[in-house]
Amino acid sequence: MGWNWVQRIQVLNDEYKAEGIEKYDANQAQQVAFTISYGIGINKLLYLWAYQLGRYRRKYSPNLVFNLVTFAWVCIAALVGLTLLNLALLKGVPDQFTAASWGPISPIVYSLSTFTPGGEAGGIHPAGQWAYLLQVAGFATGGLLIFSVGLSFLVTFFRERDDTATQQLIDELKEEARKQEARFMGEYEVTVNEAYNRLCDLRSNAAGILTFLVQAIPSDFLAEPGPGPEGSPRL
Repeated sequence: MGWNWVQRIQVLNDEYKAEGIEKYDANQAQQVAFTISYGIGINKLLYLWAYQLGRYRRKYSPNLVFNLVTFAWVCIAALVGLTLLNLALLKGVPDQFTAASWGPISPIVYSLSTFTPGGEAGGIHPAGQWAYLLQVAGFATGGLLIFSVGLSFLVTFFRERDDTATQQLIDELKEEARKQEARFMGEYEVTVNEAYNRLCDLRSNAAGILTFLVQAIPSDFLAEPGPGPEGSPRL
């Protein structure tokens, strides 16, 4: 927005501001319409860029709470799976374990303990190859869970940082659009929307492209409060 050519294409040349002009001829009117349409288009493009960035941020930015819930669900599923396997082996091939006495909760406590190295709990101890194999599977599962949660927090940290930067860019784009509107009003003494409506009434060739931009941005997004020239309606 700071480039000179971007500023020039939105402003009328001095020849179109001469005091002696009472009515534009066809060529002059067309040039004026194009210049105004550039100003409207730049304003809408800034808002559209901000809106699309906001959609991306809401759709793809991960949520820490969601990640925690997902991780908890995976832990529960892994624990239930290992408990069922250990319980089946305990009942089907009891000599795979040494357990003087065990109750309904013992397989759960034992399976949970296998998530750590050499875990034994609940009065159950592995004694056969199949039991040792399930113990190794439990340890591997625990290691993967710890690695997964660490990776998840790391990714979430970087994504949240990017999310903050994205929101800052959205705010800057909207603020630049408001400043551009203020300059537009200073040049043409009408709001961007009023100028767009007048071009539509005149059936300007540029109205079709501008209509696409206008319709691509929800009105509630444009209606968010922000700084603007005194007395000027928000877009």
